Formats: sequence, C-alpha cells, structure tokens
Amino acid sequence: MHLMRMSLFVWTALCTSILMIFAMPPLTVATALLALDRYLGFHFFTNDLGGNMMNYANLFWLFGHPEVYILILPAFGVYSEVVSTFSSKELYGYTSLVLATAAIACCRSRCGSTISSPWARTPTSTPCSASQR
Repeated sequence: MHLMRMSLFVWTALCTSILMIFAMPPLTVATALLALDRYLGFHFFTNDLGGNMMNYANLFWLFGHPEVYILILPAFGVYSEVVSTFSSKELYGYTSLVLATAAIACCRSRCGSTISSPWARTPTSTPCSASQR
C-alpha cells in the first residue's frame, strides 16, 4: 500500500504514536524526581532547600502540551473515516489533512512550548496580585 493511500485514521494513529514517544519521557522524569523528592529527601522541587518548583511545572508541561494532541488526533481520524464512509464520498483535501496531521506531530513533539514565568523567582508576587494593584 502506498503511504498516501492509507486511511486518515492510520495517519493519526502514527502521529499519535510519535507524539507519545516524545511526551512520555518528561512525565517519567517528573514522576521519578517527585518520588525521589518525597520519599528519599532529595530537594529537586523544594524552594527552601535549593530546588525550583517551576522545574516540575516545566516537566509536566512538556508532557501535557502534546497530550492534548495525543487525545484528539485519533478522534479526528475516526470522525473523518466515519463521515467519509457513510456519506460515500472521498475525503476532501486528503493530502493537506495528512500533511497537517504530520506537522502537528512534528512541531508539538520537538518544539512544544515550556512555561517561562517571570514570577518563578519571587514567590510573593503572582500574576493576580500584580494586576490587582
């Protein structure tokens, strides 16, 4: 079978698998560091003892941002196949849909944004308290 003749669900499943390969290691690292922090007395995320709590937020965001696409891409593939099958029509714009799905997988797995907060170093100022002044 040719690549461009596969169903859109197969493409979304492939892109979801790629996203999972890149999204699971940050979750595993965050979980392991948190377990070391809690059970063995390490201080990766404790501000008082030299750690930084924003590291946990950044690691979790590296997982959480692609997770949205991991959840929605298979649903898009199923929806596209069901609609095109029961309407007895070809999927309009198949090539562009495949390219868009692949672009989502590539961009979100490699250059997913991380949290960069100007309030990370000063625990007394938060976005809410600074905007209410």
